[in-house]
Amino acid sequence: MRSLWTSASGLHGQQARLDAIAHNMANLNTKGYKAQDVQFKDLLYVEMGQQAAVNGLNERNTPAGLRIGHGVYAANVKHSFTPGPLERTDLKLDVAIQGEGFFSVGIYDATGRTIQVGFTRDGSFKVGQDRAGNHFLVDSGGRPVLNRQAQPIELTGVDVNTVKIDAAGTISGMIGGEMTELGQLEVARIQNPEANLDAIGENLYVLDANAGVNVVTAGVAGTEGTSLLQGSLEMSNVDMAAQMTDMIMAQRAYGMNSRAIQVADQMMGIANNLRNG
Repeated sequence: MRSLWTSASGLHGQQARLDAIAHNMANLNTKGYKAQDVQFKDLLYVEMGQQAAVNGLNERNTPAGLRIGHGVYAANVKHSFTPGPLERTDLKLDVAIQGEGFFSVGIYDATGRTIQVGFTRDGSFKVGQDRAGNHFLVDSGGRPVLNRQAQPIELTGVDVNTVKIDAAGTISGMIGGEMTELGQLEVARIQNPEANLDAIGENLYVLDANAGVNVVTAGVAGTEGTSLLQGSLEMSNVDMAAQMTDMIMAQRAYGMNSRAIQVADQMMGIANNLRNG
């Protein structure tokens, strides 16, 4: 019976891995997408210990410390935040981060109140409009992109074709024929993003509830190791060849666990027939 549960846990684990691989491959061309992988942990072990004088099995002592595992489980999904390749678009509102850092965007509730700050590497920005007719810089999901004062960047009256964004994230554009500074993009560096960020979909991440203090360093654009490039976008960091290799390995592991269940079922059927006979 134990072999059935062990193999079943392997099936569940490899299915989770295949799902992650499929998600990566589907997002091969998604701007700023970060590949994900499933991390596994062992289930509880049982330590076996056959005593020498039990039932006359003197010649069948188990080695000291012999342990039998109960399988594995998918503990969590880890994202790889290695940078993806940059692609030139020549669009005025497309911005790529070179180096570490994330753009900050506001996550609003139904009443228009900011409830959380999200982080993304997708710099394909657009011009959005609120109910009052004011225009703002928004991300691909319509969320307002924040400046260093954690406020939306207003673009009302700005000629988008004149917008300039420098390496430090300072935005300027023509309003009424005059070049005007519009704000500065907030780019934040997150310590150990693999552990401190949770994915919530649409290439967006939020701080984990258990993230420690001072894990966010604000205003890093233009500092050593981090700069912005206008007219370019960061592409997905998914390696198709690696994903195909992982998929083959996961499929073979899935097949082995499935075969183990079949063999265990056959053995149990034989044992049951012998007992009934």
